[in-house]
Amino acid sequence: MKNLYALLIVIALVLSSSGIGAAPIFQINDKFIPKTYLEGNQFHGITSGNNTNWYIVKFSSSSTIHIEDLYIKTFYTCKNARDDVHGFLLTNFTDESYYWMHQVRKFNKTDIFFHMNVGQFNYTYDHLSRGNYSTGGAWDFWNITLSPGTWYLMCLAAETVECKIEVWINTSEKVAFLNTSEGATTFLCPSEEFGGNLNVKFPHIMGIINGEKTVDINNTFVGFYFFDFLGSGMGILQYTDPDGNVKKAILFQVGNRFGSKGDFDASDFIIGKGGMWKFKVNVIAIGKIGKKVPISFSMFGADVKLP
Repeated sequence: MKNLYALLIVIALVLSSSGIGAAPIFQINDKFIPKTYLEGNQFHGITSGNNTNWYIVKFSSSSTIHIEDLYIKTFYTCKNARDDVHGFLLTNFTDESYYWMHQVRKFNKTDIFFHMNVGQFNYTYDHLSRGNYSTGGAWDFWNITLSPGTWYLMCLAAETVECKIEVWINTSEKVAFLNTSEGATTFLCPSEEFGGNLNVKFPHIMGIINGEKTVDINNTFVGFYFFDFLGSGMGILQYTDPDGNVKKAILFQVGNRFGSKGDFDASDFIIGKGGMWKFKVNVIAIGKIGKKVPISFSMFGADVKLP
């Protein structure tokens, strides 16, 4: 275990000097104005179920796609929940994807989780606050340029007992809006669900040693490692897809800078076919004292049917 911690620290120092950084993909207009219509080439859709926590819009164009305005409104209710995440993904399933995620959590400085499973010793202490609440919001993104071809807008929220998603898209060029699909099969796996030999979570310190999680997908898997260390941290992440292909990546975050190196981008979505997906995680993070939001690490995903 000492060797693993030493390895994590050394790799973090190497990566932090490599110049990898994060830059915002979209301009975000948080002073939104509710819209009743959009001019020009437009799409408007709203989910039909009481708890539709994923919604996909399929659209296509033979020329470059200019989205002047993308407006997404989400409202949902959680029950006995500690974490919740919502956001969207734009992808063409080839070489491009764009996303935005948002997490809503209430800070509780008394939260503690401790799990150890070594040899015959197996002990878990869970003192994590959970609650029932409703939340959501609306976000306006503009000036998004996409390459020609077929694209999918995926809006997701988890974990919910009620959820409604509404989308407006306004484009400057003619775009064919082909179809939509929706469902209620998102999931959120916070760090404590990965178990492992050691799994600890405090408001400003967390760590997972040899954590594992298996997810069974019926249709298409869309998954995302959601991490916000609010200080410094890194992780070694690995997944095995249903075909047995193994991919590994190292992620790190130092303040507002984060990056990833390896077989896949650990800060991006993982998309693949249905079947059994296996995940392994080693993470260590230290947050900034005084922050009123605790550090977090979780896996956010969905079992979706593409339109």
